[in-house]
Amino acid sequence: MTNKGKIFGTLLVTGAILMSFTGRVESQAPRGSFGGELRGIMQFTGQVVCAGCSLQEVQKTQPQLTNLYQLSHVNPEQGQVVMWVETFSDPHERMRWESIVGPSHQLQIRVTDQVFQELTAEENLFRKLTVTGLLRSTRVLSQS
Repeated sequence: MTNKGKIFGTLLVTGAILMSFTGRVESQAPRGSFGGELRGIMQFTGQVVCAGCSLQEVQKTQPQLTNLYQLSHVNPEQGQVVMWVETFSDPHERMRWESIVGPSHQLQIRVTDQVFQELTAEENLFRKLTVTGLLRSTRVLSQS
């Protein structure tokens, strides 16, 4: 092989390595908006297992249930619900959810009173629901 061939071959291999490295870095970059506060819309499915009760009460009466979360309305007069969270539309959302909500398993929910009343309605207890909103690092899930 000539010197030009060796140089060209080395450049080709180096270029391929750099292009593959860049592709991996881009695919692992966080997605979302400026500042990282909002990472886009989060969507999960679950069931309301109790309206107007606390997470501790549900855990005492149904210790076999896992992935329970207490969602309290930002207006304390509206109350709270305990939800069993089943699935997320994206596996990365579950990791983000767990890193923000943490071991407390409690967060606030900022929705209209009408939406919260629908969430707490008796006919929606134990019914599979899809919740969509923006989860902030302050543990507030806002209606999108």
